[in-house]
Amino acid sequence: MKTSSSEKQDLFQIVQESHPITLSKLQCYFQGNPFWENKVPTMEYLWEFQIDGRVEEIWPYVSDTSMMNRLMSMSKIHLEEREGLLYAQTLEGAISMAWKELPWIWQKNLFLQVERLYSKGPAKYLRFLAILQPWGNNQTKVYYYLGWIPKNGFYGLALKIAMNIFQKRYNKALKFVEKEIHRLKARRESRQSLPLLPFSNPPLKGEIKEKVLSFIEKMKSFGIDPGFGMEIFTLLINAPMEYVDRIRPLFWKPYLSCSEDDLLLFFLSGVKVGAFLLTWDIICPHCKGVRRELQNLGDLPEKERCEPCQLEFSMDHHDLIEVIFHFHPQLRKTEKILYCAAEPAKKKHIYLAQKLEGNESRHFSLVLKPGNYNLRVRGRTSSIKLEVVDNLDLKNNASSQPKSIKSSSESFLSWKMDSSDTLLLSSKQSLNLKVTNPYSSQEYLVLERIEYNPQILFPRKLFNFSKFRDLFREETLGSKISLQIGNQAILFTDLVGSTRFYDENGDAKAFKAVREHFIEAFRIIESMQGVIVKTIGDAIMASFDSPLQALKAAITLQENFHPKKENTLNLRISLHYGPCLAVNLNTGIDYFGKTVNLAAKLQGLVEAGQIVLTYSMYKEKEINTYLDSKEMELEELDFSFPWNPETYKVLRFSPTLPLDKTHQD
Repeated sequence: MKTSSSEKQDLFQIVQESHPITLSKLQCYFQGNPFWENKVPTMEYLWEFQIDGRVEEIWPYVSDTSMMNRLMSMSKIHLEEREGLLYAQTLEGAISMAWKELPWIWQKNLFLQVERLYSKGPAKYLRFLAILQPWGNNQTKVYYYLGWIPKNGFYGLALKIAMNIFQKRYNKALKFVEKEIHRLKARRESRQSLPLLPFSNPPLKGEIKEKVLSFIEKMKSFGIDPGFGMEIFTLLINAPMEYVDRIRPLFWKPYLSCSEDDLLLFFLSGVKVGAFLLTWDIICPHCKGVRRELQNLGDLPEKERCEPCQLEFSMDHHDLIEVIFHFHPQLRKTEKILYCAAEPAKKKHIYLAQKLEGNESRHFSLVLKPGNYNLRVRGRTSSIKLEVVDNLDLKNNASSQPKSIKSSSESFLSWKMDSSDTLLLSSKQSLNLKVTNPYSSQEYLVLERIEYNPQILFPRKLFNFSKFRDLFREETLGSKISLQIGNQAILFTDLVGSTRFYDENGDAKAFKAVREHFIEAFRIIESMQGVIVKTIGDAIMASFDSPLQALKAAITLQENFHPKKENTLNLRISLHYGPCLAVNLNTGIDYFGKTVNLAAKLQGLVEAGQIVLTYSMYKEKEINTYLDSKEMELEELDFSFPWNPETYKVLRFSPTLPLDKTHQD
């Protein structure tokens, strides 16, 4: 059936204005499709379902087309990437099918669309569209559109029969989604402390239980409680395959009453006893897809490429690597089971993915939550950085802010794909976006949210986990790799008066005291979630994710070694917080950079019992709040390197008793 309209309609406009959405409206939307125009025969189906739940509640299910296809009892598919495109094949009943998928397009909470070009099977071409439309009071209309070009009349008849079955299966799958939404809502209203498991979790029995018990017995030597170990193993072995083909330890934390460190120690010790394998997965910074799985950190390349994103990137930042665990095959054999590519579900950070033909202009209407976003073109360097805030006026009053888009009810942004900018937007306004493709070629537009995923385990977390350094000393970076690991709190300690201490006490007694000092200092640092990076003579270099924990460790160290205690070694301590590089030295993974250099050089400003920290670290809210609560007397000083006129403001204080100068070297 052909449309009589000569104007191609925007899908957002169709959803807003059409109640309900009709086939003729969608034909206007698809107008100009080169795979469809003037082709015969063609077959089109539009199904409408109404279910309880808001659009944002239903989208995670509908966008996960692999899960939906599994609910519809579809067959598994084999998927591979070649030259940036996805190729799939499956056996549906006795019919073998193979196809190439064109890049998916979608707008979060609104629609998703994919086109398939078949090389085997009953069809030449399929276009698929799923649309969500708000309806009534907390209800949603879900539309599924399928447009087929069959190979011949016989296959057309077969597809017609299959579509009748599909319609019933979609209805069944959406009923399941509706029940799940009701179940989760009831769970939230009951305010139960732990989230509801999405699968059954019966106790282990028989041979698998015996295997698990043997692993747990070995893991006891690493400090794993047997009951805790059985709880996690039971959870993981009962989990469906899609939850454990790549195991993210931090994903499971909400389902367990344990600390993050306990969870990491369980998996690391599990690797040591052969229950799990560990890989370092290279992640594309744009699509977040896994480009490579490495068995050893030392195999990390200097550069990697993502063909689908047409992007080459340097491996110089820790958030390009995800630490993943896998079952050892002797415990559970796993495989990646797919029923569809499900691109929108795999790329939850992407809010908008659209294609624009050469010289085409498109309009989009978006409602964005507060956060940072990036509007970019695949394979090109131009982009718009968007910062969305709740209160635009407060942000505008701050210094050094980007330009703002202002309007009474909505923000209008017109962007040509060959330019770049940084803009500020209010979350209380909808964004009316006009994008123009100035190129003659087809281009792909992406709007992505830049956000931290708390479920991802980055290398930095392991580098700052003392048990990892103890258990995996063999894991080191390649000699040519320096990895940005973000902000770290660096702490240096040094013994004061050690020369005199050796003279007064003799080598044997002094050595014993120094050794005991190291043991106690290590204990304090690790109890504050710090990690020993290295020792340098009598000095210790430690690192912390949290600047507050670093400060608390420094104060606790001075309380244990303060100058008024008789027959004790005394310390001076310096602190700084800032970006660091992880590199490989003979001692293992070491930290370098300006932050480390400054923290080390500040040692010259302190004496026994004193702590010095940079003013930039003090400005961290948790730091100044804590020091104010302790009523510390802070002495302000200036520091600069001899070769650099730049001056750093620093603060010096003593958390213990006044100094006794006789303890100085």
